Amino acid sequence: RQAPLDAAAIDTTPTPERPTLAPNTWSTAAKAAWVNADPVLKAEIAKREQDVHREFTRQDNERNLGKQFRQVIEPHASMIQQDGGNPVKGFQNYLETARILRGNDAQMKATLVRQMCQQFNIDLNTQPVAQNYQQAYTPPQQPAIDRQQLEAEIRGNLTLQAKIDAFAADPKNEHFEAVKPAMVALLSGGQASGLEEAYEQALWMRPDIRSSLIARETKAVQDQRVAQAKAKADAARRAGGSVTGSPGIGQQSDPQAGTRTLRQELEANFASNRV
Repeated sequence: RQAPLDAAAIDTTPTPERPTLAPNTWSTAAKAAWVNADPVLKAEIAKREQDVHREFTRQDNERNLGKQFRQVIEPHASMIQQDGGNPVKGFQNYLETARILRGNDAQMKATLVRQMCQQFNIDLNTQPVAQNYQQAYTPPQQPAIDRQQLEAEIRGNLTLQAKIDAFAADPKNEHFEAVKPAMVALLSGGQASGLEEAYEQALWMRPDIRSSLIARETKAVQDQRVAQAKAKADAARRAGGSVTGSPGIGQQSDPQAGTRTLRQELEANFASNRV
């Protein structure tokens, strides 16, 4: 889909290669002569017409702004006349006053307010003004603090912090610091109901920790199987060493029993018990 063209980006400046129409304000005879005019001259005249049009448009905007400004100040003409009769200067003073009152300089604000009170004969010590001033600037009352509720909240926070510290110090929670941000998110979002559940979920959310846990569990299972096989081989070797005389019915003597290595013993044990 083709993007829409931006009209402002299109160059409409007349050039000798881009013919233009005669200005609308020209007479019929002048427009007729325009057809055979030199292209360079036509482009220059058209450019001049555009420049004049832009200048008139700018002046129209300024005239409209001046008209709006005059409509605003006309109802206050007498007050402006008393202050010197210069509406532009009066508006400038108003903007400067607004700038100071909206600023952050408290000393400048206080000085300005004092000057305005003197200029307009405002006595801040009179009862109505002082009363209104106090009412306007009386800070809102803070709600009464329930001491028992506050102490209960403090105790609860201390208890919770103690649980967190104990959980973090437990050796089995060795990855607590690494997954603590994920635990906070799980508990805050209601996806976990306690520290243990949040910890387990957070562990499996980390690919690096998850791979190490899987490798550890796999090794533990393998170690357990080796230990069980070793125990079984040891038991079989002890049982074979305690039997005297010839082998019983269905049994075959093993001339290498007791002389093999542990690995050979395990392999022999697996072979003898294979179904």
